[in-house]
Amino acid sequence: MLNQLCLRNYRKKEKGYSIVELLCVLMVIAILIGVIVAVYYKVSRNAHKDQTKTEVLEIASAAKDWKAGRTNYSGLTMDALCQEDGLSKDLCGDRHNSFGGSYSIASTGPNNSQFIITTDGVHTGIDASLSEELRPSSLDQKSTTGTGGTVTMTDQ
Repeated sequence: MLNQLCLRNYRKKEKGYSIVELLCVLMVIAILIGVIVAVYYKVSRNAHKDQTKTEVLEIASAAKDWKAGRTNYSGLTMDALCQEDGLSKDLCGDRHNSFGGSYSIASTGPNNSQFIITTDGVHTGIDASLSEELRPSSLDQKSTTGTGGTVTMTDQ
């Protein structure tokens, strides 16, 4: 009888999990959630950066097409590019980049022979990276800056 009583108590102890085991499982789950959130955040930021880069290059291409029938970039604006159907409807309608900032373009340089595209609202830390990625497409492959959430690219 004593033996049966001891076995009964032993079996009761085997049912369920201890608080330490439950805490370990919760910690593992919390770590996995943290890793997933971090990866998602990085992938999301890179997707926004790639989308913004694509849109800046589209604006630059439209500006070069716009100049084809002119002597310089005088009068170049986002509105002018949109009026001549040089940009996609997404860029003409909303004009916000994927970070929530905006785009602008203006003529610059001697005799308005160049243009500058400004992208603001870019997340700090991504602005320098985006600037580096745009550099090969800029004037003399050096004319980009990315600081304080603003990226500029000069071209001709």
